[in-house]
Amino acid sequence: TGIVLRRAQSDLKDLPAVEVTTADGQPLQTIRPIPVGEELGVYQVFAGIMPVGQYKMQLTTTEDGNSVTRSVQFDVRPDLREQLEVTARGDLMQRIAELSGGGVLSADNVGDIRERFHEHIQQSRPVQYQRIAAWDRWWVLTGLLSLWTTTWALRRRTGLI
Repeated sequence: TGIVLRRAQSDLKDLPAVEVTTADGQPLQTIRPIPVGEELGVYQVFAGIMPVGQYKMQLTTTEDGNSVTRSVQFDVRPDLREQLEVTARGDLMQRIAELSGGGVLSADNVGDIRERFHEHIQQSRPVQYQRIAAWDRWWVLTGLLSLWTTTWALRRRTGLI
């Protein structure tokens, strides 16, 4: 948010700072005016990005020994261009799709969405390995216990134990 000041006496030394307040008088910031180009007596006051609302800028100077206050009230409004311009720009959408690795969806290739999505999932997700211990399966555990029991019984019968 910027405001241009014009002053007949162009001495920057005695130019006071501008006070920015909200509509209800809460002080926000104090800003020092800066000269604009080569033109004498013209200054700009930049308040930066301000939230939506009503504000007042006030400058108090002394002229002929009297204190003079100049003020301006202004509104900061939201940018409505994005809400007003609702037509799609095909060229911009195409460019965004190309830069982001996407594609343009047209009526001709609607059936390819599922295949493209599965390809994307295959490429973007890492390979997952699932480790299962052999004895977690009942038949493996039963087989191992049977094998151990059989070998123990054979060794017992032959006198090895």
